[in-house]
Amino acid sequence: MSQRLSIRVAAMALAALPMLATTTAITAVSTDAAFADRGGNGNGNGNGGNGNSERGGPPDHASAGGRDRDDRPGRGNGHGNGNGIIARALGGANASHASPQAFANASDNSMIGRLREVHELMGETGFAQEDLDIALENARLAQEALDTYLMENGDLAGFDPDAATTRLGEIETAQAGLDPTSTEYMQLQDEADILTGQLADYGDYLDEIDRLEGEVETATTEAGEAQDAYDEALQAENDALDGVTNPVHELTDEAREVLRDRLNDRLGEPVREEELALDGTGEPVTEEILIPVTE
Repeated sequence: MSQRLSIRVAAMALAALPMLATTTAITAVSTDAAFADRGGNGNGNGNGGNGNSERGGPPDHASAGGRDRDDRPGRGNGHGNGNGIIARALGGANASHASPQAFANASDNSMIGRLREVHELMGETGFAQEDLDIALENARLAQEALDTYLMENGDLAGFDPDAATTRLGEIETAQAGLDPTSTEYMQLQDEADILTGQLADYGDYLDEIDRLEGEVETATTEAGEAQDAYDEALQAENDALDGVTNPVHELTDEAREVLRDRLNDRLGEPVREEELALDGTGEPVTEEILIPVTE
């Protein structure tokens, strides 16, 4: 019985995935009234990009296997740029000082209305980041499970199924000329039983490797899709920021977080659409539709 050995020691290129980190979290500071008065410049020309644009944004992620959430920018690294620098970078986005009522009543084309869109897109970027973190962790765990299984079952890696199958044939031939009650026959049978068990174990070993490799491949694919979704969300956020911030000054991570905090204070923390569809019990919200009855 011939067995195949297809052990793809699954590196799966997890480390090659571009992994973008989240933007910084810096405390909000006051702004320069001069830019608030100007109402901003809608001709933003930032490059956006995959989180490494001149308009700021999170840098690339580290590898999936060595990610440290505490290493993200802005988590206690204290690069205070000063109130004036932040205000100049925000430009027209200093309108974020407006009251919640002003945000509720502003037209979509106004500066405040465009800031409402920025708030929504920042939320989408945050959700995409959360999904990416989960996908990267799943990929890491899948690879770890495969590596652990291969290490713990290393003795089976050297098993030769062809040699075992050949030996079983020889035993069968030898037993054909022996008395089944003889000692030699029984010794050969014991050997055959051992080889048969080893072949079964080896087949299970290959099946488990195939299963674990499939999980690694699936998790790696999902991590790549989550990375793409994050890149797209960040690009949309950067494009929207280009339209409300000062194109002459770099939008630092600190300024971005100041704006995020202001918008969250006035518009609330972003909520995923699927969470909006749940009532207080965690059940999907259903609408009662009344159909008028005509006589």
